[in-house]
Amino acid sequence: GLVDPCSQGNPITSNPNRARNCAAAGVPTTLTYVDDAGVTRTIPWVNTLPSGLSGFNQGNLNLQPEVGKSLTLGAVFEPRFLPGFSLTVDYYNIKVENVISGLSGQGIIDRCYDDPVGINNPFCSAVFRRSAPGTIGDYTFAGQNGRTLDGVAASNSQLAVTGPGFLNQPFNYAQLKTSGIDVELGYRREIGEFNISTRLLLSWLQKRESYLFINEPSRSTRLHGTLGDPQWQANYSFDVRYKNFDFGYDVRFIDKMTVGAWETQFSWQGRQPTNADAFPFKWYPSTFYHNIQLGVRATDRFRLFAGIDNILDTLPPYGLTGTSSNSGVYSIDGRSFYAGARVTF
Repeated sequence: GLVDPCSQGNPITSNPNRARNCAAAGVPTTLTYVDDAGVTRTIPWVNTLPSGLSGFNQGNLNLQPEVGKSLTLGAVFEPRFLPGFSLTVDYYNIKVENVISGLSGQGIIDRCYDDPVGINNPFCSAVFRRSAPGTIGDYTFAGQNGRTLDGVAASNSQLAVTGPGFLNQPFNYAQLKTSGIDVELGYRREIGEFNISTRLLLSWLQKRESYLFINEPSRSTRLHGTLGDPQWQANYSFDVRYKNFDFGYDVRFIDKMTVGAWETQFSWQGRQPTNADAFPFKWYPSTFYHNIQLGVRATDRFRLFAGIDNILDTLPPYGLTGTSSNSGVYSIDGRSFYAGARVTF
């Protein structure tokens, strides 16, 4: 469920700006209440929601249009002294300003209190807490219907919803930048009765950064090298045909990627990692997928083929499902065998 970032303990210490911003918003550090046995307790201020938080979804009339600028350069090299060889290189550099994007309720609330400048930001304007001094509801979210407390039955800790806890709406962020190089190398040649073809696709992600802190436009969040955005990717294929027989092999490479957000375990823009020991390991390892296929052309119109995909039965590392938007970079299919026929008319 939703976690209140101003709760004492791990929530408030997981970002260096939270304690200052929560205090600026008036959220206390301790809570005093009387439990069902009549005992007065004073505990660190923790807001645990028994269920979800109510919020409103809406548009944003203050949105500005996105503005994109891009630079692309490309070159093709096909030397006469090496027939059948081709090399294509493409460079891209893209910048999008006033990026329009939405966040979850948790994301909006976290961004409010994680802002390095303070709480005077658009996210805090979309977060609502109640003022109820002397009650267990003081500084809880307006859209929560209860508060879980030790020694207090759920029926005695219910809260009346006084409005939305947050407004879920799109925001204009500062900008998004990405650049990189794509390379395609191919070669075809006949050697006697052998027809050989090979191809390499190589992608280098030089940078991908999002600028989400509206009040600090020069501060970026590094995305390149994190899960879903490997810095290097490659596909290589080799095919050979001899008379009526053909054989193909291809391999896909995915570079290592961080387990968590880059700034959780690594420095960025001079800032130290927020929690260098958050995970027992820092990287998802580099991954290879190998495939082969063998075919025979019985006639000009009829071909039989069989193959194996993912020969080494490589699965997403460390229990990833491969189904989320980020881990989807990995294949979820294990080793598979297939055979078939192709007929042309």
